[in-house]
Parts: sequence; structure tokens; C-alpha cells
Amino acid sequence: MSNHPRAVVRTNSPQREGIAGAGNAAGPAVAQAAVGRVAREVRRQTGGSKCMKEGSVPLNYRDTLLRMFDVTNRKIDNLDTISVRIKTWCITLWGILIAQYIAKGDKTFMVLAVLEIAAMWLIDIHYKFFHEQFLVLSWRMEALILKEEVTANEIAAVNFKNNITGRVFTNSGLHPSLKACFKKYWFHLAYLLLLLVTSVLFVRELVKTT
Repeated sequence: MSNHPRAVVRTNSPQREGIAGAGNAAGPAVAQAAVGRVAREVRRQTGGSKCMKEGSVPLNYRDTLLRMFDVTNRKIDNLDTISVRIKTWCITLWGILIAQYIAKGDKTFMVLAVLEIAAMWLIDIHYKFFHEQFLVLSWRMEALILKEEVTANEIAAVNFKNNITGRVFTNSGLHPSLKACFKKYWFHLAYLLLLLVTSVLFVRELVKTT
């Protein structure tokens, strides 16, 4: 039995592993393998952080930010696509209803056309509301990415749970993102044009009947 001392590697983990000493024939290989296991255990318990840095920004924080930023931008693109589709459906249905009105002369189709425009506008506003929230969040992430240091609290401050909401009212009144939707006049332009054309057709019909 060897009298050489045994080298012991300790971690903050409740588990402690002993490493065979140099007296064993395979001592160096066993020790190296054990050190690797300990290092993996430490990384597992600390969430994978290796304390590596790029400049002054921890790599794990930067990677998290970049992933969140990518997901946010994809959300914005998807919501833009949905908005375009809603407008397309609105114009298509409006055209069908107006064609029926012209062919049959039934004012019911005119009323349905107005209701359809209003319904599609409200649905579009709903998605635009979330679009504005993701857009603001994206700007905040951009500013955070450009900073020299990023903390865990700053990462938590830009997650979806703390920034995206379906509530249109806040303690101070209307949600800022919903206000931004109403201020962007070009967003409402297609619906206003459809209402204008519908109104002109309706007035012309009234003039003919009088």
C-alpha cells in the first residue's frame, strides 16, 4: 500500500470527490479526469457561467441578449405580416360587398361593408398595439447591447413578461403603445380610404333616389 498522500479536489457542491494520488499507476490520468468532472459540476451549478469576458460584458449575458433581440425582431416581422394580411382581407371583403351592392342595389351590403371596415380596423389595431410594444422593447435592447457592461438586472428588465401586456389602460391612462398606434396616421389610411369610397357610393345612391 502506497504511503503517498492523496490529492483531494473540493467544490462548493455537497458532493466531494477524491482523486487518487501519484502512487497509482494511472494517477495523473485519473486526476485529470476528476478535475474535468469537478469543473463540469461547478459550471452546472453556476448556470454555465465560466467567468469569461469579452471586453467587460460577460459572454453569457451577451448571448442571452442577442437571442432575446433576435426573437423580438422576429416577432416584429410576424406582426407586420399579420397587419398586411388583415388589410388585404379587409379590401377583398369590402370589394365583394360593394360588388353585391352595385349588382343588387341592396343597401344592406353597404352597411355590412362599413361594419366590416370597422371590425378589421379594430383587429388590426389589436395587433399593432403589440407591434409597438415589441418595437419599443427592441430599441431598449439595442441600447443595452451597445453598453460596455450588462448586469443580470438589466437582462431581467427587458424580458417579455415585464414589457409586453394586453392591457390597454395603465394607471396614468391609455397605454403609450396604443397612443402611438393612433398617432401613426398612415396606418389608418387604407381604412379611411375605404370608408370614403363607401360614403361616396352611399351619397350617390341617395341622390339617385331623391
